[in-house]
Amino acid sequence: MKFLIPLVLTILTITLVGPALAPKVVAKPLANVSVHQVEIFDLEHRIGVYREDNERLRNALQNQLERYESVASELMRARKQLNGKPNSEGDGLPIYWLTTSSETRHNCGCRWFEKTQGRFCTQNEGLPCISCGG
Repeated sequence: MKFLIPLVLTILTITLVGPALAPKVVAKPLANVSVHQVEIFDLEHRIGVYREDNERLRNALQNQLERYESVASELMRARKQLNGKPNSEGDGLPIYWLTTSSETRHNCGCRWFEKTQGRFCTQNEGLPCISCGG
């Protein structure tokens, strides 16, 4: 029993501060507890701590990924509403380009489509282009 207390103190010290900072106490092993068993106990404890940290980090990463996906989805939806451009599934809406300087509307087949300074627009905005009928 008198060897059990230093052994337990050594295990707790190694667990809390790490083996490099642990005091150099040489505890005589008990008949049924070897030094290797103490090392195994310490390693199993560390594995448990690392698994908990790993799970916590995985959950944090998953939450961050879900937030980014949500923000990206909102941005795509807002961009479609602002630009009047159809979504990737092809909702069949015609695409128009509005030249900002002249307020002229071009359809997607016009040579001026996306070639001038402007933005996407709806069919009712601006004046129709003379060439394409916008």
